[in-house]
Amino acid sequence: MPDLDQIALWPVADRGQVVQAYRLGKVGSTEASFHTLKNHGWVTGGVRVTSRKCGRLAGQLTLFSSLNVDCARLVRHGKKAAAVRFACAAAKLEKGTKFKLLAEALASLPRPYAERIVHGDVPSDAPAELVAVIRALARETARARTHEASLAEVSSVFAGRISEVHQDHVLVTAEGAATTVQRSVAKAAHREGIGEALALVTDFIEGARVLVDAVPALELSPTHAVAKAFSPFGRDLAARTITEEDRRMLSGEPAPLKILIPITIEQ
Repeated sequence: MPDLDQIALWPVADRGQVVQAYRLGKVGSTEASFHTLKNHGWVTGGVRVTSRKCGRLAGQLTLFSSLNVDCARLVRHGKKAAAVRFACAAAKLEKGTKFKLLAEALASLPRPYAERIVHGDVPSDAPAELVAVIRALARETARARTHEASLAEVSSVFAGRISEVHQDHVLVTAEGAATTVQRSVAKAAHREGIGEALALVTDFIEGARVLVDAVPALELSPTHAVAKAFSPFGRDLAARTITEEDRRMLSGEPAPLKILIPITIEQ
């Protein structure tokens, strides 16, 4: 069981991600599949976000609670009653204050920028208020997932932080465990930097078959301590986990090198 008090799955998704969890790459109409799910009450209708520029319509997208992805997975495994129950939890989140604040924030952004955020790719210049809302929503979403026992029967989640980056893979470390992920897969989930949170969702298909999907995650309670000057002697050499504070200390532009040259002033 992942430590949801520390790291949680990205709390929002788009329609394509919901349908993919239901169909697992099968060829067919995405719209038809989604309407099948929605008409049976197995997923929500999402929240329409309309962005405007200079008072004019600039684009639209539909924002879903990521619980809908779990709902679609439950349906695929035949757990339709659980999907209906969980869809109600997703609808409650989508009607809540935090989801409304997120939708309003995304509506004020250009559509490509907003779509990046929906997929877990938050630009470095994203407003701190927006990131805080996403984190608060992720906390509520994680709490809702712990209340649905049927999820453990269809999937498992390994959530951790990237502690090492190599040419072809990254090492993801959680409490007392670690696993490697192809770097290209981590990059597709918008997570390939030291200290970034990444989750691996293992979907039990049938028999001995499983599907492992890398999805973006985020830290629910990042440290807010004031960053100190980095020192290579400040950590135990055996430490393998990179904390959020470490990441802040190591990020940004390095200070310019200063070389002091003594001179003699003759009187």
